[in-house]
Amino acid sequence: RAQCPEDGDIKEHIRVMRGYQSELITLKQTISEEDFSVTLLTSLPNSWNPFISSIPEDSLKDSSKVIARILTEVARLHERDSQSTALTAVNRAEVKCYKCGKKG
Repeated sequence: RAQCPEDGDIKEHIRVMRGYQSELITLKQTISEEDFSVTLLTSLPNSWNPFISSIPEDSLKDSSKVIARILTEVARLHERDSQSTALTAVNRAEVKCYKCGKKG
């Protein structure tokens, strides 16, 4: 069973899952859009459970919409992490002046 680890790359995981879907099609083993959507969602890390619960059931019929929602969430999480990193406090006593080179 394909499972994305908690610290895994979600975008890469989606690519891998799409690859599996393509392989099944090549082998004449079709999987419905809804089945693929459910498989993809259940393969996400456990920390994604609240997000998964928020997906409307009628969205499952189109896996591209599900993937778009996942990628939007990935971008939102990345943006949130970037903002929290950018707002980290700096210890002024350790900072050197760019002009004179003195600390403080």
